[in-house]
Amino acid sequence: MPHDLIIIQVSFPLSFNIESLCKTLIQSKLAVCIHEFPSVTSHYEWRAKVETSQETIIHIKTSNTHFSAIETLILSKHPYDVPELFSIPIDQMSTPYLKWANQILSNAHK
Repeated sequence: MPHDLIIIQVSFPLSFNIESLCKTLIQSKLAVCIHEFPSVTSHYEWRAKVETSQETIIHIKTSNTHFSAIETLILSKHPYDVPELFSIPIDQMSTPYLKWANQILSNAHK
């Protein structure tokens, strides 16, 4: 069954209030489900220096058409100058899950 659902992955510092962001995304019908993963260790270069930090990652299940709205919301609240924020395509999913997700996302605030 064709669809436009994606997963948006975003990392945050452990101190960030993820619950508030998730509630906003769910209540505005921009996301159907968000998974918050336990602490991960990130290694990266920032300003010519190798950094290590403890972060949490979230996966936002949504429609590809909502990516821009979600990106705008996250960039307005995220404490990093350049947050990790990208989408992952979903090749296949169960028909019941797809119907449930489409029902929710079709009611998104415009």
